[in-house]
Amino acid sequence: MGDSTMDESDALDALERLGLTSYEGKVLVGLQKLGTATASEIARVTDVPRSQVYGTADSLEERGLLEVQNASPTRFRAVDLDEAMARLSERFERERRRATEYLREVQGSLASDTDEHRPDIWVTRGTENVTHRVEDLLGDAEERVLLAASDPALLPPSLVATLESLVERGVSVVGMSENPAVLERFSDIEGVQSVRVTEERFHDPESNRMLIVDGHTLLIGMLDATASPNDESAMWSANTRFATMLARIIESKTEQFTDEYDGD
Repeated sequence: MGDSTMDESDALDALERLGLTSYEGKVLVGLQKLGTATASEIARVTDVPRSQVYGTADSLEERGLLEVQNASPTRFRAVDLDEAMARLSERFERERRRATEYLREVQGSLASDTDEHRPDIWVTRGTENVTHRVEDLLGDAEERVLLAASDPALLPPSLVATLESLVERGVSVVGMSENPAVLERFSDIEGVQSVRVTEERFHDPESNRMLIVDGHTLLIGMLDATASPNDESAMWSANTRFATMLARIIESKTEQFTDEYDGD
């Protein structure tokens, strides 16, 4: 029997991220515990003041998340849990679409193609965010990809699937590492060429991944030796002189300090 890792505080935070207010989340959780209850009973099991329960219940009723029984005193009950979650999900998806449509409309509306002060280098923080950035940059690959990683955990299934799709499209994909476990992971992807780092001086101990796409997009992931594994940050640049120049230098060094991996 699996253990749940989410407590009530986590659940309330999740409900707020789905669009409920703090009081709405607490009343909804309270009603899930009680089944059917009066405002006083709800107030007793939550820290929502009784005077606020009525207004909160009205807003939850408008959202279709609870029902009201006209009794004396008034009683409330939550709708079926699956139905409530479906309605919250529908609302969240609707708001996400609205926000996406607006952002797409205004994207670049104030930008200038001649802006000389546009930054060439960007920074992405957090291992999961860096992985998403790698996958995003890979999506633009047309000819050649060089991907280096220090740990198999940096090659999750979603990234492996992206690499497989690139190979199917005819993109040349090279996987590079000094870690045998990573090289094995690359070797398991049909069509990916695995190369092994043979010189310690080519490897920076703080660099845990690198990506070069078509010679003009570059990402370098860094992990402070004192930081946790999730504190990775990555410097990246796409379609800039800086990225093209540095990518050319790195690729030339790659040829000097690596050899093809054959599984030994």
